[in-house]
Amino acid sequence: ADQLEVVQIELLAAEVVDHVERRDRHADLRRPDRRHGGHDGVRLPVVQQRGGGAQIKRRRRSQEVAVFEFAAITPLLAGIVLSILGCNALRALWFPLLFVTFLVPLPGVVLDALTMPLKEHVSAAAEHILYFVGYPVAREGVVISVGPYQLLVADACSGLQSLITLSALGLLVMYLMARKSVLHNCIMLASIVPIAFGANLLRVVILILVTYHFGDAAGQGFLHYAAGIAMSMISLAGVIGLDAILARGIRT
Repeated sequence: ADQLEVVQIELLAAEVVDHVERRDRHADLRRPDRRHGGHDGVRLPVVQQRGGGAQIKRRRRSQEVAVFEFAAITPLLAGIVLSILGCNALRALWFPLLFVTFLVPLPGVVLDALTMPLKEHVSAAAEHILYFVGYPVAREGVVISVGPYQLLVADACSGLQSLITLSALGLLVMYLMARKSVLHNCIMLASIVPIAFGANLLRVVILILVTYHFGDAAGQGFLHYAAGIAMSMISLAGVIGLDAILARGIRT
């Protein structure tokens, strides 16, 4: 699931770059910038592809730190754009360059510090909801007992990856909508965390109910993955719907 979300962010980054290029196709982005040695008509190098795959020479490295490797992508791309196309192009492509930073994986220490509290909050909230509606539920840490079943709220159910993905999608929606109201944008930013947490909580509650009524096999089968996809779509729809509501209530 984590790899799928990374691929989704990569595809969205490509779409953002394409959107900016189409929007600025008539702008003079190739105007030479004498201060940075820009030259008119110079294009970015393209990796040559043969036999359906890119021919890339791999060299061994003494240290392979994924965080540093991915974090270097944004400044590297910014430097290439600045040196070849100049400041005008760098200003026009600021959002795609910023968007690429969502590819940077969080260090393990940060993941551990964020995942466990999220799991505890989700478990406690799910227990309170199910107990309130009358289900025989109990909780010990991140283990939820409902009827004859015990369910462990794993790291994947903490909602951290969903939060990161929705943050990327929320920023993309804000960029494409281009609202000028500061209040509108602040409310949109503040709503990302509650929407992501609420969607993940609903997913956990649904999986608990499916397990209680239809058995452990049903809760860990196709519905487990389908619920994750459905909650991602619902959370994105919530962000888009909130943007539309705020656009009517707040004059931009």
